Amino acid sequence: VGLTVNQAANKAAALRVGAWGLRRHEWSAEELAPWVGESVHFEVVGESCYPAINTENMQTIFEEQFVTRTLEDAVAIAGRPDVRVFAEAAHIFHFGPVLAHAGGRSVQMSSGVTEMLRLSNPKAIPCEVTVNIKARGDAKPGEPLPFDVEPKKLTIGPHDSQQIQVTFVPPQLGNFAAIFEASVPAGSDPQTNFLSFELRGDGAVPSVSLHGPRLFSDNGGELQMGKLTLGRSHEVRMALRNDGQLPATVRVEMRKPSVHFTLACPPTVALNRNEQRTFSVRFHPRAVGPSEGNLCIRTLGNEAFEDEIGRAHV
Repeated sequence: VGLTVNQAANKAAALRVGAWGLRRHEWSAEELAPWVGESVHFEVVGESCYPAINTENMQTIFEEQFVTRTLEDAVAIAGRPDVRVFAEAAHIFHFGPVLAHAGGRSVQMSSGVTEMLRLSNPKAIPCEVTVNIKARGDAKPGEPLPFDVEPKKLTIGPHDSQQIQVTFVPPQLGNFAAIFEASVPAGSDPQTNFLSFELRGDGAVPSVSLHGPRLFSDNGGELQMGKLTLGRSHEVRMALRNDGQLPATVRVEMRKPSVHFTLACPPTVALNRNEQRTFSVRFHPRAVGPSEGNLCIRTLGNEAFEDEIGRAHV
């Protein structure tokens, strides 16, 4: 850019630099006095760029989650299956097992899991981004998606980044999948204007098994304590074991308290994966005749596992 400076009494000369309107500078007549009648040359430097987002550095996108080659690698590192991981080999982000709404008499309504992902703008200009989640090609038409993302539109400043929320709320037991997409409508480079990967998650419920004497017969759950003389007692020990994928909470209580039975167990038992807790039921008859007591074992969030046991005769 060249500028010839002419005398202009009490007037200022100005030069606007840059088609992007990056900056403007004005010189006073006094400042221009030494160059009157001469040509002054300015070097103008600018950068031509287009809107873009990071589509390659997965460590940046999944900064709060595991990033491994496969899902199995992440499970082996964490030592548990309920991990949030991006598997680079398959290009899949997996939520792992998440508590599903069990329905019926369930006292636990699943709120799902929300994960924070980060979208970055590597360029020197603002970037408009549209985010959405769509069904896979093999999904049933009209089937609602258990995944969601917020916000669905955002503006990322130059060399800046923003977090988005991706939520998975499984409505039932089962495996779920969808496609995550982030696009830059004004972007012209296919390498940086579109990010896509698969989302997966499993709907699960806590699962606890009961170990001990045989409790079930044709008449349902029943624990035979045998016959005892007055003044004697008989104790049966049992164990609760969590062999499922999720932590579990178990309620153990005598629904119909009886002076003939004593339950030695906290009312609420929390079990992590592969954890086991023992408890006992003691029969100590106080009178001659048949005695009954109803023991209820209930796994919160999975009322399909509920046994009423406890019957003894003197």
